[in-house]
Amino acid sequence: MASRIIEPLLYIYSLSFSTGVVPDKLKVAKVIPIYKKGERCSTSNYRPISLLSLFTKLLEKLIHKRLYSFLQKNNVLYQYQFGFRKNYSTSLALCLMFVFGLIFFIFLLSTDNCTVVSYSSEVSCKRY
Repeated sequence: MASRIIEPLLYIYSLSFSTGVVPDKLKVAKVIPIYKKGERCSTSNYRPISLLSLFTKLLEKLIHKRLYSFLQKNNVLYQYQFGFRKNYSTSLALCLMFVFGLIFFIFLLSTDNCTVVSYSSEVSCKRY
């Protein structure tokens, strides 16, 4: 059974990679509205979730793997690009921003002639 479907899929996926076109049949999705909050009768309180076929998801994974590999191999991604990279979550980005901000603040406090004005959240330093 599996061997009968592998060859046609390989052909379709290879053709898609070589032409840069995803077949229309693989673009079909079942859209399901998921309730967020508020009044249930308002359409703005729902978000759409698209359910794709197994074959579409597989093609999507293959494209992602190739594209991501190319971006990493050619150093296209910025070192601090977060959100969709492995081990680079948006939570990690927020933690790093906090830590770097704290280190900078401590550095400012350790320099001579530095004053912190708390009522306006400003830090000013004067070097002589």
